[in-house]
Amino acid sequence: MHQVPRFRIALVRDGESVYSLSPVVLTNTTGACEMLENIFRATMGDSPVEVLIAIALDQKNRVIGYSEIHRGSLAASFADPRCIFQFALACNAARIIVAHNHPSGNAGPSSGDRQVANRLREAGNILNCQLLDFLAVAFDHTGKLTYVSCG
Repeated sequence: MHQVPRFRIALVRDGESVYSLSPVVLTNTTGACEMLENIFRATMGDSPVEVLIAIALDQKNRVIGYSEIHRGSLAASFADPRCIFQFALACNAARIIVAHNHPSGNAGPSSGDRQVANRLREAGNILNCQLLDFLAVAFDHTGKLTYVSCG
């Protein structure tokens, strides 16, 4: 008889939120960006690399939690749908918002950003976990956050 390994997936809370409203309900992109600004400021500091963040939401758009999915290079971050949805499904999320920063200060999405947005939307449709938005965010020279939807 051949033995097959048995696995268990566990979701581990990694500290407390940097955004202190309870419960957090996101009703529009502006609300998501306010939350993302706090998350990016707390997790990135002055980091000169791209960081990809996913926010998991329940059916009523209440925030379940967020995760830093990937920390990339100066001009790129790896947005693997598998990694993003692994987090979302482990949280039992109905919807997600994904965002990444542009260290250049220009929030304008690249053609690669638009392709990733389409891939995430397709993957979310298959997994029944809707992508609400894929955002590119940037802090300008004054420290103000700007954001652009990538599709």
